[in-house]
Amino acid sequence: MAPVDLLKVNSEELAKFLDSFDYVMSDCDGVAAFTDLVAEYTGRTPIGLGKPSKLYGEFAMKRAGVTDASRVLFIGDMIEQDVALGKNVGFKTLLVLTHFTEEKMLAHTIQPDFYAPCLGSLVPILNKHGKKYLCNL
Repeated sequence: MAPVDLLKVNSEELAKFLDSFDYVMSDCDGVAAFTDLVAEYTGRTPIGLGKPSKLYGEFAMKRAGVTDASRVLFIGDMIEQDVALGKNVGFKTLLVLTHFTEEKMLAHTIQPDFYAPCLGSLVPILNKHGKKYLCNL
C-alpha cells in the first residue's frame, strides 16, 4: 500500500484506510500523538514494538526463524535500548562504545555481556575464530 498523505485525504478516505487494519502498532518513539489519535479513532489499543520491549525482540526472533534466544548475539550502541532489549529477551549482548566511554559503560546499571570500542575491532577476532559463523547476505 502506498504512503498516505494525510493533508490531502478527506475524512471518509482516512476512515476507510484506518478501518482496514486489525492492529495499531507503534515503534514507541516520537509518534505517540499520532498513535494516540489513530487508537482513539479505531478503538484499538496500540501494541508497542520499540526497543527495549520484549515483544520487539520476540517479533524479531519469529521473523528471523530463531527459536533459541540464548544463541543470539545482539549488537548495539545504546545501553538503554539495545543492551536492555537483549537482556529482556535472553540474547547475549555486545555494546559498541560509540556513545559511551568504557568507564561510563562500566558504571551503568545495565551491563552488556561483551563490549568493543568499535565494530572494526571485531574483524580480527572473526577472521581468526568466527569464519564458520559468517555468511554472505
